[in-house]
Order: sequence, then structure tokens, then C-alpha cells
Amino acid sequence: MDSEVFNQAFLKLDDYITDLRDFLHSKYKIEQTWLMGFSQGAYNGYILALKNPDDFDGLIACGGGLVTDVLTPKDYKKAKDMKIIISHGTSDKVVAYEEASKAYTILDKAGFKNLRLDQFEGAHTVSPNAFKLFLDWIK
Repeated sequence: MDSEVFNQAFLKLDDYITDLRDFLHSKYKIEQTWLMGFSQGAYNGYILALKNPDDFDGLIACGGGLVTDVLTPKDYKKAKDMKIIISHGTSDKVVAYEEASKAYTILDKAGFKNLRLDQFEGAHTVSPNAFKLFLDWIK
């Protein structure tokens, strides 16, 4: 994996999501802003949310993992009050369930108190019950 290509792609994605968030906030009265990503979107979501905790009320990471080498202890400390749901299928063969478990452990040890791990029997997908869980958590 070319780190320069990854960095450029992430910066473009970061700009797009940030611009979209700003646009929506300028047009509508929005009380909360949550970031949700599936698979690679979850990997990117962790980075974007944890590096910019003032921009998001929470993160829902489905079927992805935490890229630890781009996050610092300062990032974790600044974001530790963020609400985070990690949802992952125990039979996922694309991104192993251990990625979710590892992310949960890292965030828990970093002091995140609003952290939930939703494991379900399933493959690389979003749990059928996930959206109800997400909506209940957001409220």
C-alpha cells in the first residue's frame, strides 16, 4: 500500500465529508452529527472522527478496523468523550472480527466511556438489527 496515495485519498475524503457536513449544517437545524462507515468507510471513519472530535457527536463503525499508526495518544485523549458503536459480524471473512475486538480494546484502554461493541452472527454486512440499535444509541 502506497502511503502517499493513501494520504491523498484520505485527505480528499476528509474534505468531502467535512464540506458536506458544513453544507448540511448551513441549510438545516441539525442537533447531532454522527459519522457512519462500513468496511473501508469504518476504517476512514475512525480516523476522521477521532482526529476531529469537535465535528462529530459519535461514530458508528461497521465491519472495519482501527488504523492505529495514524492516531496518537493525544487524538484518543481529545476524543474520549465521543460515543462510538462498533458493529461487526463474527463470521466476517473480509475483515476479521478480531479487528473490531482489537479496536474496542484499544479505545476502552484509552478511556472511552461511551463505547459499545455490537457483535452479531454474520458475515461482512451490517447487522439486520443494527439500525434500531444505532437509533436507540443516538437518542
